Amino acid sequence: MGNTNRVFRMQRDLDMRIAARKIMNRHRGEDLPFGRLVDLTLESAAPGYYLSADYAVRMLSQYRRGLLPESTGELKVLMWRELSGRVDDVMRHYRIGDLATAVRYVLALGDASRFFVSRDVATRILARPWVAGGKGVRR
Repeated sequence: MGNTNRVFRMQRDLDMRIAARKIMNRHRGEDLPFGRLVDLTLESAAPGYYLSADYAVRMLSQYRRGLLPESTGELKVLMWRELSGRVDDVMRHYRIGDLATAVRYVLALGDASRFFVSRDVATRILARPWVAGGKGVRR
């Protein structure tokens, strides 16, 4: 499981850098402070949720029963709410009665509305030299 999480984190980090690069290209020649780049990247659509299906089914079941740990942050609650809504849509549209099947479908085909990570984590990811050293970024 630990290795799977590492792979998801690596993919998320790469996807965030790619999103940041696209934003930088759109703002080429403009003054784009690094903090603004971080915010725009976080608000952009993410290609996925970066979760294993087993973990997503387990946590989504807890979310739906109101049993998420109290330590669950606001962004994670928003992520579970969004994922739950998309799973509900898939179950209705495709008449899937099994939560696990619907979750796997959403994870395989759906993107997320944003990157569900904190600003601090996003800042650390995007501050790596090849992004932060790019033209148009001011620290």
